[in-house]
Amino acid sequence: MQKWIGFIGIILLSSCAKRPLYTKDKFFDCNNQNYTNDSDLKEVIRESLKRAFVIEKDIQDYQFIWDKSKLYVLNEYHIKASDFDILDIHEFNQTKKFLNVEVIPPNIGHVKFCAKSYAELQEIANKAKEDFDYVSFSVIDISQDEAIVTVNNTRILNQKSKKNKNITLLYGGGYTCKLHKVNGKWQFEKIISTWVS
Repeated sequence: MQKWIGFIGIILLSSCAKRPLYTKDKFFDCNNQNYTNDSDLKEVIRESLKRAFVIEKDIQDYQFIWDKSKLYVLNEYHIKASDFDILDIHEFNQTKKFLNVEVIPPNIGHVKFCAKSYAELQEIANKAKEDFDYVSFSVIDISQDEAIVTVNNTRILNQKSKKNKNITLLYGGGYTCKLHKVNGKWQFEKIISTWVS
């Protein structure tokens, strides 16, 4: 019971506290002013981010995101959902692909996005001494006119939080959605599955 009260307290404090440090310019330093939406990968990522975090805001635990105007995006993904069936961690890591900063839109509406590696996200959490949410794509599977995308909202803990044995983290979620290319433009079709921690 104490763990649950502690967990709820952390969520309440993080949503009511001062402006976060983790989105200060010294950390949120992506400068992608030359972004153009000129590839299927870029357009699929943009449409997925737009639905989940800007228009519908229907990603799980969206309401708990501390700074909804600046979101980090993990820069790795897999091309096929079947990659997650691989039991050997080295083989699994070989199927990983990486998103360049140029692939992530700098902003959609009032929301800014910044691509970072997991190591960079962990360093930001540790330096800012804050836990925060980041966006990740487990799968981005694009065929000629259909795309399957799994987008997630996940929390990264700073070193101090990780050391606290009284914290139990049940947080985050995501969904897998299908997009179709219609008249040369990618459009959301439907959510296939969802998950919540």
